[in-house]
Amino acid sequence: MYTRRRFGGVGVLSLAKARKDYYLQKVGEITPREDYYLRGGTASGSWHGGGAAEMGIDGAVTAEGLVRLFDGQHPETGEQLGHRLRKDGVAAWDLTFSADKSVSLLWAFGDDEARKHVVEAFEEATAEAVLYMESVASSTRGASRTPVLDDDGVPVLDDDGMPRHRVETWPIRTEGYVSAWFTEFTSRADDPQLHTHVVVGNRVKGVDGVWRAIDGRLLYRNKLAAGYLHEAELRSRLTERLGVRWQPVHSGMADIDGFTREQVMAFSQRRQEIVARRSRYCGHSCRERGRHPGHPEPEAGPPVRHVDAAVAGTGSRSWDHTGDGGGRVRSELGGHHSRPRTSL
Repeated sequence: MYTRRRFGGVGVLSLAKARKDYYLQKVGEITPREDYYLRGGTASGSWHGGGAAEMGIDGAVTAEGLVRLFDGQHPETGEQLGHRLRKDGVAAWDLTFSADKSVSLLWAFGDDEARKHVVEAFEEATAEAVLYMESVASSTRGASRTPVLDDDGVPVLDDDGMPRHRVETWPIRTEGYVSAWFTEFTSRADDPQLHTHVVVGNRVKGVDGVWRAIDGRLLYRNKLAAGYLHEAELRSRLTERLGVRWQPVHSGMADIDGFTREQVMAFSQRRQEIVARRSRYCGHSCRERGRHPGHPEPEAGPPVRHVDAAVAGTGSRSWDHTGDGGGRVRSELGGHHSRPRTSL
């Protein structure tokens, strides 16, 4: 067992502006193969959200539907939803929910039943967190321009002689998100990493029937709470389903009790790459500020190893994200893992 230490900014929910020119590889006609989310792997998208339900949209996400979402259009009909997006505007938001590494390892090395419970618990936790975000961060804003008047009621002019205006805004409730969800099971470094991209189109329908952009400030304001909620829901569900015990919670996150730091770090190649890169670029300026570049873990982690040689233990050292784990939690992690009530 090890004690987790966090260095600010690490969380279970990341938020980014999802730009079409970044996520879609547009070469002639866009197909699932050329799409960042839909191409290959284990990911398959599905439609979710109050806005999608109001439209009657559900089922699998197609490349054409995803492109329309980025273009501010109805995913099925292509109807323009409100004003056309500006070229420099935000087309969609990417809310990425990630499981703690120990949860991903429980999925990777568990048998079929354990994997099923982990994925279902993760999806349920994600649904609760997104529902929360819809309740607090799906509003849009109305706006009006009113002339600025002096004490005598005379319009105030700018230096160029044009009337000066004041923009007033107010919040407007909406039907909720039109979002495409993509659950993936590995990181870019091919480590086990259970995560879901919730791609939220930046068009929401107000209660006044008008389609507008999401008030993005609300997304940033509430993402930390949504991430903590996701983790709490996931812990609760895994304990209920598999009897999992947890290490102390720090910054809203906790690893499964019994996993060692070496086991977690051995399957965290992507994180080690980021820390190493940050250390290279930070260098002297970090040392001048009195901290270690990149704020790595208190001790040096194990060397980066490929996934087929990372877990210390006996038996096979490989993992198969498409096949039966066959009880490898016991054979791979040995006596270092506290066994839940369910046999894994």
